[in-house]
Amino acid sequence: MFIQRPARAGESPVLVFGLDGGIDRCAERLAGQGMEIVVPVSEAPDGGLTLDFLDPDGTVLSLYQPPGAPR
Repeated sequence: MFIQRPARAGESPVLVFGLDGGIDRCAERLAGQGMEIVVPVSEAPDGGLTLDFLDPDGTVLSLYQPPGAPR
């Protein structure tokens, strides 16, 4: 899945994993395991929800939940 967003110098594309629901629970589990949340759960341009976090290597990863899926 690709979600367009403004590019900033030095940024590379972000790998996005799709969810069927439960993004809030994922955020809690990631934070509980010490992952740094870069952008907390927020609304995507299409009305879905996204969450950006850093993996152990410092790479930004993102979760995406489509509009209407259970939180």
